[in-house]
Amino acid sequence: MKTNWSKIVLSTVFLVWVSGFVLVPEIEAQIPISSAEDRQALMELYRATGGDNWNNNSGWGKRKPSNAWFGVQVDRKGRVVRLDLQDNNLTGSLPSSIGNLSELRYLNLKQNQLTGNLPKEIGNMQSLEFLLLSGRTFDPHYTNDHHPGKEDESTNEFTGELPAEWGKLSRIQHIELSHNRLSGSIPDTWGNMTLLRGLWLNGNGLTGQLPTALGNLSNLRNLSLSHNNFSGEVPLEWSKMVQMRFLRLNNNSLKGNFSTSFANWRYLNLFYLNKNNFSGEFPSFLVSGKLTNLATIGLSHNKFSGPLPDFTPLLNANIYVLELDNNDFSGPIPPAITRMQNAVILAFGWNEFTGQLPQIGWSNLRHLRFLRVSDNKLTGPIPSELPDNPKLKWLWFQNNEFTSADPAAFANLKSKELKEINIGGNCLSYEEHIAPAVAHLTDMNFLYGNQSEKKDLKIER
Repeated sequence: MKTNWSKIVLSTVFLVWVSGFVLVPEIEAQIPISSAEDRQALMELYRATGGDNWNNNSGWGKRKPSNAWFGVQVDRKGRVVRLDLQDNNLTGSLPSSIGNLSELRYLNLKQNQLTGNLPKEIGNMQSLEFLLLSGRTFDPHYTNDHHPGKEDESTNEFTGELPAEWGKLSRIQHIELSHNRLSGSIPDTWGNMTLLRGLWLNGNGLTGQLPTALGNLSNLRNLSLSHNNFSGEVPLEWSKMVQMRFLRLNNNSLKGNFSTSFANWRYLNLFYLNKNNFSGEFPSFLVSGKLTNLATIGLSHNKFSGPLPDFTPLLNANIYVLELDNNDFSGPIPPAITRMQNAVILAFGWNEFTGQLPQIGWSNLRHLRFLRVSDNKLTGPIPSELPDNPKLKWLWFQNNEFTSADPAAFANLKSKELKEINIGGNCLSYEEHIAPAVAHLTDMNFLYGNQSEKKDLKIER
């Protein structure tokens, strides 16, 4: 029998065309990754991070992934959607195959001993919303300030650069990578993470300029880039981050100032720039009257200069912290500060302020713990109305040109937490302004030396 090869070839082509997956790699790539491949990725993570020595590895390796595996949560289809192995003694480096967990929404590996580079393959995890690899012991939330803490709670030590491929994480909302040894700059591609609400990269060795592309992150609420080595200016395009609430840029080498366009940050609560090289006048957008949620202003240890503006618009906000130490501000201290009834810290030290302190209204500050006006050129009397309240701890008036003080005002302070009053380095009379208060201030440091009339007088009780 004669074989009709043309019919056989045509039939084969037809079958390939109908089936649609035999020879076409683009279509083959669309086949969903199975729970079996989730299992493979998890077991590779287990082996790469010393799973036999984890604090808890119950269920791992038994059949397919399930909620019985410690730290694992699966959906109805058996796909892994949550992986929480925080504080579980993971060691070693993350394998690239972790990026195959394509349905994962939440990944938390904080408080472990992980090292090595960050896998670029994490950028393939298109369902990922929370990426928490290093930081505080609790989860961040974009509506609250995620304070970096007084101590470093991170125990992972990732190195290398931030992967540009992570810019493909189209659903990502939170990235926490605090206190590692990361280097390089923030990739421009990260400006594509348009659903991002919180980004914590503080405490690394990141360098370069702040990317203009991050201005595309119109949903960003919480940005912490403190304690790095960033330089240059804050891009004007960042004023388009209209949801910004908490901004920490302190402890870098940033410079420049902020235009009035940043008044678009009308939800701003915390603005912390301490220890940089910012210069020019006090940022005027802060006193635009539009920032009614503003609570913390930190401008200390920069190069700001000139007189302070009228602070009356700040009374529309709810100021807790106002730190202006160690700049070149001059002129009088605005009297509106005595009407900031919720203030906890008012710090104006090491500037060039002149004139008298406001004399009345200090008793309104019922939450104040720290008042610092030291090392300026203030004159006249130290206010006889002091901010006495149960939480008051420090009053620093030293190294000015004050000429009088009411000793009864110091002696009558009732705070049991009061640790120090310093009025040294002024032009006060020991007999008239100091001695009558000494006998009453027995539970704190009352420092009063280096006056124009008496030198090196100091007691500690």
